[in-house]
Amino acid sequence: MEPRIIKTDDQYRHFRNEVEKLAVLDPDPETSQGLRLELLAKLVEDYEKARFVFARPDPIDAILFRMEQQGLRQKDIAPLLGGKNRASEVLSRKRRLTRSMISALYDKLNIPLELLVREPDGAYSIGEVPIRRRNDAKRRSPELAKSGLLRGFEGFMPLSTVRSNLLQIPAEFGVYAVVSSNRTTPAFLKKSGAGRFKGQDPSYPTDLLNEKWVESADVLYIGKAGPTSRRTLRKRIIELVRFGSGESVAHRGGRALWQLEGIWEARIAWKIAAHAPIGTEQALLVRFEREFGKLPFANFKH
Repeated sequence: MEPRIIKTDDQYRHFRNEVEKLAVLDPDPETSQGLRLELLAKLVEDYEKARFVFARPDPIDAILFRMEQQGLRQKDIAPLLGGKNRASEVLSRKRRLTRSMISALYDKLNIPLELLVREPDGAYSIGEVPIRRRNDAKRRSPELAKSGLLRGFEGFMPLSTVRSNLLQIPAEFGVYAVVSSNRTTPAFLKKSGAGRFKGQDPSYPTDLLNEKWVESADVLYIGKAGPTSRRTLRKRIIELVRFGSGESVAHRGGRALWQLEGIWEARIAWKIAAHAPIGTEQALLVRFEREFGKLPFANFKH
């Protein structure tokens, strides 16, 4: 398909997929592939910005946008809205969102409350029932994270935005980490939404996930990119995100991440280690285990 101003979600998906494929090849900017990548990335970015601005004032548009991002259909979110008929009424704007619907959409689809309700910060009300924004505790800035185990890391990009900002991730070998400063008690999904690579269920028992959780640690997972697999940071990180989105992709490492509610709010950070990604990864894991007594939450095999 020739590059054009994106007007439909189908065009958006087509061009976004092509951007991902070209980005991991890291073509020279002056070649035909490099020029095409630059143009398509700009078209995709412009479309996402337009959709985001359009979706922000309207809770239903926010829901539809998140459904499109995650490849969900109406039947997939019907349980969150009280069943098939109510889902149809809500999405067609014939029924208002209720408190329980908003809570379910916030918990399961990670749609921010400010997109689901449009009232001043603090107390939100639907009819006579007040809703309060969750106190997620004070989130430490990425700058503070850099001062510890992740000194020298860059990016700190929300996982939910990786596809849109793929060209910002270096096409070099190195290490990467998934980071979250949300210190509240974790909630785990019984079934993982990650991909079934080679037909294997990526889910863990929730009691095992609770056992592996590391209290007070920002780092949830540490991984490496290269050199033996020839996978760069850009390629490995997009594989991680695609696997977490439900695609059958070879990135089962760290798969416990995808049973953690709110995981798409976590951030991905990286550090170039062109000549020694394996050694750098091992050194980070040793330092983490020395400080916390066990490996990061998603760095286990079972």
